[in-house]
Amino acid sequence: MAITKSIAGSEMADYPPNEIVDMILVLGERQNNYRGAARLYAERYPDRRHPDDRAIRRLTQ
Repeated sequence: MAITKSIAGSEMADYPPNEIVDMILVLGERQNNYRGAARLYAERYPDRRHPDDRAIRRLTQ
């Protein structure tokens, strides 16, 4: 099951729960620095889609 969030009237790409959890963990490692979390997520998970800092913010609020 994937989770979808609506952004400005459009649907954000579906992220499975395990990827959202990984985003939350990376965000915690970066002390809520969303840009740093986006960079670390891309480095740590090169074979996944790479959300930008705004996507991580929306998914984790």
